[in-house]
Amino acid sequence: MYFFYSDAYDSLFPDNVFDRMALFFSIANIAFNRRDLVRLFMELRRVLRKGGLIGISEPFVEDFPKNLGEVLRQLYAESHNGETLLYLSDVVWALRKTNFGIVEMTKIELGDTGADVGEAKEYLGHHYGVPIPGSVLLSIRTDRIWVHDDPPGYTMIVAKKR
Repeated sequence: MYFFYSDAYDSLFPDNVFDRMALFFSIANIAFNRRDLVRLFMELRRVLRKGGLIGISEPFVEDFPKNLGEVLRQLYAESHNGETLLYLSDVVWALRKTNFGIVEMTKIELGDTGADVGEAKEYLGHHYGVPIPGSVLLSIRTDRIWVHDDPPGYTMIVAKKR
């Protein structure tokens, strides 16, 4: 097995060289919006052979209960830590726009993770590195709190280059 460090939008690999690629909890560190997702998937498409597969495992906004995904997405935006929480619908849209077909999409539920809502201020503040306003805590409508690196579940997507 080999590991290479490269720009995700402009890799050093030739065209049509890979059969499979995996992105595990990583696209939210690379792409921040639909335009970035299209750029990323265009580059992955370039280096994948026809019929090649991309496996994506990622916690999306929709994987968090109630409004917590939206709250976490806002905290990421405020912390400026070089990552975000993406919408599943944007990733699916970008895959289709770049001519990938969705082969499979599965939601994975994890065990009892996260923290009690009473610990939310400390838990969220520690993870995001920003002070947590009281209004954020009042807006959370769930009894447990999770962060992007400790989600209640995530979605797995397998997409095929057409």
